[in-house]
Amino acid sequence: MGIIEIFILVLLVVSALLLITVVMLQDEGGDNMGGLFGGGSSTAFGSRAGNILTKFTSVMAFIFMLSVISFAYLRTTKNTASLQEVNAREEKTVPWVDAAEEEKKIADDYYNEME
Repeated sequence: MGIIEIFILVLLVVSALLLITVVMLQDEGGDNMGGLFGGGSSTAFGSRAGNILTKFTSVMAFIFMLSVISFAYLRTTKNTASLQEVNAREEKTVPWVDAAEEEKKIADDYYNEME
């Protein structure tokens, strides 16, 4: 893992823990999404002002999603090889055709000895 991947991974874990903490600290008032289901607010989604915890939650959610996408991008684009390169490596390391022919010879010899 490179330094950038480690940094993004640490950012991901810290932002996840902070996001969990901030969500747990928020008030359970009926003026948030619960307002849709009969809460005590006059608008559908509650008041638009929002306190500092709501704004911090939005920022942490953005950082979390950005770090998840960045980490996934870095981990998937690292080992890209063409199909021909992969097949060439497999043929060099796993001679399965030769092994199958060798097994057939052994089986034929065994059956010939049995007769």
